[in-house]
Amino acid sequence: QALNMEDEIIEVDKKYPESLWNKLGKKASQVLEIEEPEFYLDVGKSFVRFVQNYQFDRLVSRIGRNYREFVMNLDNVHQFLNQRFAQMKAPSFFVESETAKGMTLIYRSKRRGYSFYTIGQMQEISKVYFNLDMSMKLIKREVQFDTLYVKYQ
Repeated sequence: QALNMEDEIIEVDKKYPESLWNKLGKKASQVLEIEEPEFYLDVGKSFVRFVQNYQFDRLVSRIGRNYREFVMNLDNVHQFLNQRFAQMKAPSFFVESETAKGMTLIYRSKRRGYSFYTIGQMQEISKVYFNLDMSMKLIKREVQFDTLYVKYQ
């Protein structure tokens, strides 16, 4: 009601205005009395649990035998998902650097509002599929022309 939406249920295959994502996050975090980054982080984690019902584990296991391989092949995941969701504006990921303790990951997208959602997804995937408890933090966020660049560590 607070968003003045026509539909009460959000459908997976229905296309919604891009602005709805940010409105939902802003209003939900107010109602829940939490900060927006925390809300988006939790939504990212919840999404990973949701897609387990749709054999997401098969996709993850084919993309990487371990978490590092999975991260290195994230663009392939999105290519695969583009076949199912043709209108999806897929982000791009690449590893800028690696050490024995971790990596620096660059995320590029035309879409705004997914920086903390991405952290939630990555943390939950590492935990659920690779039995790895990892931390991830946003180091830098900037927009160049129409593309958002985010650096994580």
